[in-house]
Amino acid sequence: MEGAREPPPPPDAFKALGELRGDLDLLREEHDALKSCLTRLGLVSMEAFFAQLHRQRFEASCRHYPCAFASNLDAICHNDQLIVNLVLMTGLRAAPVLEACCCGFARAISPRAVQLISCSPSMLVICGGSHTLSNS
Repeated sequence: MEGAREPPPPPDAFKALGELRGDLDLLREEHDALKSCLTRLGLVSMEAFFAQLHRQRFEASCRHYPCAFASNLDAICHNDQLIVNLVLMTGLRAAPVLEACCCGFARAISPRAVQLISCSPSMLVICGGSHTLSNS
């Protein structure tokens, strides 16, 4: 029926939503404090933390969207050009994260560090324009 409106949610739903938001805020605060403590004490580096987070998210994605991979990162680490292309495509900032994720990558990237830095494009892109007002 067109134009029909759904009934408003019961008042308890708004209360429950507010409680969930408060719980989420508390979890975020505690998560940030725990992560800060672990990194400050040197027990977990940020690279290792993000590598583990990536692994967990990747595993969850694989469970949700199963597929078969023909290869993995360890299998391509012997190929210089693939390593260089991988780092160039993901960016130099991704290299430490990839090193933390994959032992084979860590072994493969060390001897190529100078080559990767020299291949990495350093660019400054400036976008701009002008706007003039006319008195028409």
